[in-house]
Amino acid sequence: KALVLDHGAPINQILSRSPYAYVFLVEVEGRRMYAQTDYHRGVNAIRVLSRIVDKLPWGFYRSGCIANTGRIGGGEANTVVAPYAFLEGNIYCFEEKDREEYIQKIEQIAEEVDKEFGSLTKISLPEEYPGAEPDLQDQVFQDLQRVYKEYGVEVEFQQEFIVSSNNCLAGKNIDSVNLGLGYKDHHTTKEELSISQLVTFSEILSDFIRKGYSQV
Repeated sequence: KALVLDHGAPINQILSRSPYAYVFLVEVEGRRMYAQTDYHRGVNAIRVLSRIVDKLPWGFYRSGCIANTGRIGGGEANTVVAPYAFLEGNIYCFEEKDREEYIQKIEQIAEEVDKEFGSLTKISLPEEYPGAEPDLQDQVFQDLQRVYKEYGVEVEFQQEFIVSSNNCLAGKNIDSVNLGLGYKDHHTTKEELSISQLVTFSEILSDFIRKGYSQV
C-alpha cells in the first residue's frame, strides 16, 4: 500500500480514483509539391489532419471521459503543400474500454480520411497509464481515515481526471491514495497553501506512521 503526497487540495480531500489514460500521437504524411504550380498533385497533410480533428469528439464527450488536443503543427513553407502534420493529445477515461474505443475511433476516422485524400496516417501511443482505484475497505485505508477523524477531519474520497503517481503505482499492483496537502486553487495564479492545514496534515501523517502501520 502507498500514500502519495501530491494532491493540491484541502487536507480533507483524498484522491482515490484516477482514470485510464493515453498520450496519443497522430502523424500524417502527405505529398510535397510547390503550391503555385502543382497544388493539385500534392496532398496537404494539414488539411488531412484538420479533417480528422473535425470528425473526432473532444472535451467531456461522454460521462467519465475527456479528450484533449495538446499540440498540433506541421507544414514546411508558405509556398509548399504541407508534406507532414502532427497532433499530440490525451484521452482520460474511468473505464478502460472507453479509452480503447477512443483510440479505435481515431484509427477508423484516419483510415477513412486517408482514402479520401490519398495520405498516410500513423497513430502511436507514447505514454500509457493504468487506472487507479484502491479498495478503500482495506485495513490500511480504514486506519488512515480513523487517524484523520481523531484530528477532527472528515475525509472525502474523490475521483478526478488526474494522472499521478497513483497510476504508476497501480501499474505495479500497489494500491494507493493521493493525500491533499492543504492547497487551494492549485496550479493557478490564486494558489494558496494553508500553513495551519499543512501542520495538521503533517501531524496526522506522523501519527499514522508512529502507530506502526507497516504495510505502507
